[in-house]
Amino acid sequence: DSFNFTLTDGNSVLPVDTFNITVLPANDSAVLATNTGTTITESDTVTITNTMLNTTDVDDAPTGITYTVTDITNGWVELTTMPGYPADSFTQDDIDNNRVIFRHDGSGASTASFDFSVADGLEDGATASTGTFNLNVNVAVNEAPVLAITDGAPTTVDFNATTISPYDAGGFG
Repeated sequence: DSFNFTLTDGNSVLPVDTFNITVLPANDSAVLATNTGTTITESDTVTITNTMLNTTDVDDAPTGITYTVTDITNGWVELTTMPGYPADSFTQDDIDNNRVIFRHDGSGASTASFDFSVADGLEDGATASTGTFNLNVNVAVNEAPVLAITDGAPTTVDFNATTISPYDAGGFG
């Protein structure tokens, strides 16, 4: 940037000159703008959108803003690009493009959550923001257990003693 100026001593005026200013860019920390949490149904999934979780940064694109996931309870985070595999990190771009989901583990717990830190690379002393994404769980009605016998072997069920025989810890008959 620059500005023009003139000098005078009251009698004479010097010609216009330019004063140049060099502004060095600094890395601004990412700002956690939105963290509303959401609601999920037991054993279900929910897409985490940018209206639920959003971080902004004036000097980085959404692909450069990375969330690191820790301390997950009653489920896991995964990416639609890797279904069935827990993810320990994702970007704001992943959220913006509806690729981040939370999968509830089916437990009867009425809450689930994960802690996170979010950063833009931490250049030039920028610091990470941290938070907890909370999910309220709509717990389904506790259904009666269902006994499924698939191996064709004779099985005895004694409901008085609450035992099932034969016992197979691997579940393979």
